This record gives sequence, C-alpha cells and structure tokens, in this order.
Amino acid sequence: MVPFSIGELDLSPRLDRVYVLEPGRPIASVGMAFVEAGTWIKVAGRGLRLLVTGRVSMDQISGPVMILTATKYQAEAGWSKFIEFLVIITIHLGVINLVPFPILDGGHLGFLAVEKIRRKPCPEKLMAGLMYGGMIGLLSLMLFVTWNDVTKLLNFFG
Repeated sequence: MVPFSIGELDLSPRLDRVYVLEPGRPIASVGMAFVEAGTWIKVAGRGLRLLVTGRVSMDQISGPVMILTATKYQAEAGWSKFIEFLVIITIHLGVINLVPFPILDGGHLGFLAVEKIRRKPCPEKLMAGLMYGGMIGLLSLMLFVTWNDVTKLLNFFG
C-alpha cells in the first residue's frame, strides 16, 4: 500500500499501534473496543471544536466523495484497516449528529431541554422555522463539502 494524502489529509494506513489479544478473551476485546472508541470520540470532538473556533480552515473538511476515496484506500490496506476506518467514520458522524443544530438529533435534544426548562412545549411555528432553516443550512453545508471534495480531487489528479 502506497501512502496516500491530499493536502494535510493523510489517508495512509496507521502503523503506529498494533493490538494483540489472546484468543478466547472476548471481554478484553470488548474493553479495548470501548477504549479505542473513546479515543476517537475525543478526536472527533476536538476536531469539531477546532473547526467551530476557526483554528481549522473550512477547506479541510470533507464529505462523501473523500470518504469514498479514503474507504477505497483503506480497503486496499486490508480488512482490519477497512473496518477500523468505517468505525472512525461512524463515530465522527455520531458526534456531528449530536451538535445542537435544529434538524440534527442534537437540535431535538436542545428543543427537549428548552421544553423541560420552560415546562411547556416550544411554539410549533418557531420549531418549524428553525427546522427549515436547519435543513437549508445542512443542505448548504453538504453542497459545500462536496464541492471541496471535488476540488481536492481535481487538484490531486490534475
């Protein structure tokens, strides 16, 4: 497998850690999975925080095109790297889904928190307006990251 990177995005397989667990120790495997998931949740949270505070450029975020490209390279590196990459993507999407943005699950949790504090439901028109605004914002972000991805690939191959 040849190392592959686009800008600062490194898609090479990670060789810095290798876990060896004794056969027949499923509890140790589950424990290691939780430790590794916790590490990736922290990484995702840190990345999101850096993006929100402006310490990471919007040009560094990627979407479905780069995920597909990275998935191809990770699959070429072997099953274990492929599965690890899928887990990392899943964790990142889960963390993003919990961001308090109106149309995401984090936004719904925010509405529930406001209702709990106010002890009455949020006005339906307000919720609908925020949901539509959130949907427009999310679709705009999806178009932006897809444009970023295509631009990165054209620069890489062109």
